[in-house]
Amino acid sequence: AHLRIETPDLDRVTVQTTNGTVSIQNNTGPVDVKTNMGDVIIASNHPLIDASTVLVVEGNVDYRVPGKSSGMFDVEVIDGDIEIWVPEGRWRYISQTPRDDTINAQLNDGDNPILLRTSEGDIRIAVVPDPTGFGPIR
Repeated sequence: AHLRIETPDLDRVTVQTTNGTVSIQNNTGPVDVKTNMGDVIIASNHPLIDASTVLVVEGNVDYRVPGKSSGMFDVEVIDGDIEIWVPEGRWRYISQTPRDDTINAQLNDGDNPILLRTSEGDIRIAVVPDPTGFGPIR
């Protein structure tokens, strides 16, 4: 089944599924998602400043937040790509040389852990003025 959560003001979101797309839009708090097959899209116009975890076995992760969000990002893909676009906020790589499959970075001096993992998929992180209006949400 596919799951879409869109709210004006929802704090914590926890989802565990076997198969299907998970789309969470405009949440205000932490996100914990575990899925075996399917894409995960998190797009919020509210600054996200809490710990979040997204674990996907086979699928893409799309994490879109506004410039006042923060976090200590621990990102890893197996058989996929990582794409980062940060026209807003301060993005700083923690490791000396980012690798194609692993990134450790900090957004706006945040220390809240953001753990994003997938195998057989891509991870896209966008810190933009309008996260829910930026490009198509698959």
